[in-house]
Amino acid sequence: MEKIVLNAEPRESSGSPEVGRVRKEGILPGNIYGRGIDGSIPLSFQRSEVESIINRVAAMVDADGGNPRDEMEFVIRVGEDEYSARLGELQRDIITRDYSHIEFIVRNG
Repeated sequence: MEKIVLNAEPRESSGSPEVGRVRKEGILPGNIYGRGIDGSIPLSFQRSEVESIINRVAAMVDADGGNPRDEMEFVIRVGEDEYSARLGELQRDIITRDYSHIEFIVRNG
């Protein structure tokens, strides 16, 4: 299983005006949640880095009919912390088709 490392920064605020502002600066808001995390951690990712990786994942073809993104293992680095995770949800703007939010789920074990 391929491991993909994504660097993230903690996101302090989560209100709509702030999220809209950071999107204009090339930042993709996101969250990580799951085992070992109380609630979720709001994060900021570099949009260009995420788009490059997501486009690569989308181009993969699984001959068995499975979902290749389920096979991808992400390592989300937040400061000195690292989380092994899988891609949960990826949201896109209905008009522009730009990515608007990304979620990761911590893998068990």
